[in-house]
Amino acid sequence: MKKIAWLLLMALMVMSSCDTGISNSNNLQQGSTTSPLNPNDSQTEKTTIVSTPNYLLDESSNSEVETRKTFELVEIIPDISGNYYAYSEGLGLFPYNSKHGFLDSNGKVFIDAKYGICNIFSEDFAIASNNDGIVIIDKNGNEVFKSNEYKNSISWGSNHYLTTNNIFCFHQGRAMLGLPNSTGCAVIDTSGNEIYRFSDKGTPMRYSCDRAVWFGSSTGATIVDLNGNIVTEIPDVYNDGYGATFPSKRWIYCDDILTLPKTTKLWGAIDTNGNTVIDFSYEALGFAGDGLIPFMKYGKWGYIDYVGNVVIEQQYDKADSFSNGLAAVKLNGEIAYINKDNEVVINFSTYPASGIGDYLSDSRFYGNGLAVVNGETLIDKQGNILLTSEYGGIIYNGGNMVCAYRSAGDKAKPVIFRIVGIE
Repeated sequence: MKKIAWLLLMALMVMSSCDTGISNSNNLQQGSTTSPLNPNDSQTEKTTIVSTPNYLLDESSNSEVETRKTFELVEIIPDISGNYYAYSEGLGLFPYNSKHGFLDSNGKVFIDAKYGICNIFSEDFAIASNNDGIVIIDKNGNEVFKSNEYKNSISWGSNHYLTTNNIFCFHQGRAMLGLPNSTGCAVIDTSGNEIYRFSDKGTPMRYSCDRAVWFGSSTGATIVDLNGNIVTEIPDVYNDGYGATFPSKRWIYCDDILTLPKTTKLWGAIDTNGNTVIDFSYEALGFAGDGLIPFMKYGKWGYIDYVGNVVIEQQYDKADSFSNGLAAVKLNGEIAYINKDNEVVINFSTYPASGIGDYLSDSRFYGNGLAVVNGETLIDKQGNILLTSEYGGIIYNGGNMVCAYRSAGDKAKPVIFRIVGIE
């Protein structure tokens, strides 16, 4: 009966156009370089309704009672037609005439397109190129810091840089910037104060667990605290080049554990003081998460705990890290999600769009019950598909805004959705 009542409720739901973002035309910067293509168009279109389980504790019986949480995807028609959009913390980066600005959650221009290379917002701030230097912008569009002593070194060659994982976004109040006409990088805080700089430690990765890893061109790594103090140096760390190309997928502490390979090409893990906590005896290790670490031996993947005990025997072709109780695994060309008891929670399937890739990282569930499988399919914890993308992928950084590329004749069209139901 509950299921029937729920279905009837869904059928009677009327599309909501409630404003959950920042919308104030008086906040627009003066001297706009943009030219809104449809400034009077506030149309939204309901596209789908799905649900994901939300468990509540029944105190009378001390058991979990499953309830349903409804997600509604509402398409947002933006003022500006860009070739991509990337939302974070309620504001969406967009390009226009080789410049960048930000939209609010209704698709209205909130910060005009007047900056060169620009990051998305992270920890309430974004870093952008401005003439020959950089500027730090707050979420009201105020420029809180300017300097020509640094350069914003990000590249727009990959959607990776439209995520908050990139090292030029703020993490724990720190961001890394390049130095003009010089090697090395500087680390600044959200006010623009320089915390420290290195010219001889290689390439830095973003902060996590009060630590950042700087790695050399081929070997060696330096572990640094938030103030730039060197915690330890590891000369025999092997850099396969993957960390430099995709820094969100290597060299980041999770749960105070860093997994990395030695020059023997075998993987292990260290703590925040550089002490070995898992022996260097694995063909590969993934990120730590929810008390488990993916490991590979003899070409197959399983899971160990934080001291190296095998919890799930190696049996999968690929295995992602656990997050919010689930992990994505790949076997025989299909992806499923398992729990920590190795029970399949979301059945094995080939997903729409580009299908399944060889690397599953970033398929982890956010705390709101949503995940993006291989950057191409947005699902809930029941495996319901909310959104697919045939061409450029899905850009989702948590929260209630998601961007995707959708087929439009022979061309790809970027689209924006608000996810109604996200708390």
